Amino acid sequence: MTKSLKSLVFASAAVVALAAPSFALAQSAAGIIVMDADVAISKSTAWTSAMNLIPVTYKAQIDALNARKAAINATLQPQITAFENARKLPNANQVTLRTQYQALQAKTQAADAELQQMALPIERARQYALEQMRNHVDSAIGAVVRKRGATLALPIQATYAHAPSMDASDDLVAQFNTEVPSVSIVPAANWQPGQQQAAPAATPAPAAGSGR
Repeated sequence: MTKSLKSLVFASAAVVALAAPSFALAQSAAGIIVMDADVAISKSTAWTSAMNLIPVTYKAQIDALNARKAAINATLQPQITAFENARKLPNANQVTLRTQYQALQAKTQAADAELQQMALPIERARQYALEQMRNHVDSAIGAVVRKRGATLALPIQATYAHAPSMDASDDLVAQFNTEVPSVSIVPAANWQPGQQQAAPAATPAPAAGSGR
């Protein structure tokens, strides 16, 4: 009986020892919240409005870019098809194929560089809007931490799993909507990422036929 009693005591102590870490973990997680700042930005009113406005404000550039893409494809695709067919022929001349491949590669790289240059105003507009949103990330997260009464905020990507109640991403969206009701999509001509000017440039009139 004495041995049985001792075994029961030891078993009870083991249960307590096993339960303690779980209890401590629950206590430590009580003041922790997780957030996905990128997703919160993408759901914010300012970002959504800016992305909807870019196709209107930059319609002329987008139309020119799409037209040039179509022209390049119409020129290069038959050459690519001819090269692929030639490569499949028995006893194909490898020297000729290598020369054709290098020529196609050079044309493709030149086309990519041209299209990237044409797309630069559109990409700069997106980057400018994004920088304005990111400038408010720290203050928005701080506000959410205070409203939630949290002691620690973590990026959601840093967790393997978390309780749904810990996810404050929607709170962050709401805070962005309060702090940043709108953003500009027209940077100054000399603007570079990380060099946002204090006063955004005025938005130009939409292109003709845009409906606005």
